[in-house]
Amino acid sequence: MLHNGSGMTDKEMADWHYAHRAEMDASIDENESFPMELDPNFALKMSFHPSGKEAEAIRLAAEHAGVGLSDWIRAACVAAAKDQGIAPRNEELRDVVRSLSRDVERLRTVADAA
Repeated sequence: MLHNGSGMTDKEMADWHYAHRAEMDASIDENESFPMELDPNFALKMSFHPSGKEAEAIRLAAEHAGVGLSDWIRAACVAAAKDQGIAPRNEELRDVVRSLSRDVERLRTVADAA
């Protein structure tokens, strides 16, 4: 199937690049930089690995707040960032963060007592 604009199929192009990889690598200047701007709305995917107890506590907190895990975790991270002097962007988000911060504190109290 031709759809890469080169007149070669994807397989032919892959084979050509593999056969000429040494030449291609030699032509790369590893110190060359390229200006780049990220869209401020660019979504960044993050990952973390809580323990079983932490995961259950997070799940319960999100359920108690009536939001999904991703929304709760995002808001909790924003709240933590706010504690570091990074302010949320709007009033609604600030309200959500405050509410979630209270939930986190209640959760910590319950978890510490367990």
